Amino acid sequence: MVAIMDAWVREAHVKAKVNAGYVTLVNVGGEEVTLVKVESDAFELVELHEMAMVDGMMEMRELSEIVIPPSGQAKLAPGGKHLMMRNPREPLQVGQTVDVTLTFGTGVTQTISVSVAAM
Repeated sequence: MVAIMDAWVREAHVKAKVNAGYVTLVNVGGEEVTLVKVESDAFELVELHEMAMVDGMMEMRELSEIVIPPSGQAKLAPGGKHLMMRNPREPLQVGQTVDVTLTFGTGVTQTISVSVAAM
């Protein structure tokens, strides 16, 4: 089971084609949990990404999964791992919420409500 903390997505300019989402995933169980897919009806596509230093420069790259250790957490936060949310179906406004479905390596899914916060 994964507990969810601090789930939010940035409010973006109405013409923005990409957005970023953040969440802390807390593994409350005794076995490793792997996040393998994220979807939302509010976006055409949601990918797992991270910012990493490569040859002295920050680079963004797509991840195939995010591992959450037993009794540990994975923090998706600005400047690190995050959700890259592409092609919003409509502009998001502060105070609104969007549903996001997380799929784990076991096939279990969990839908969470994510708040839209100011840029």
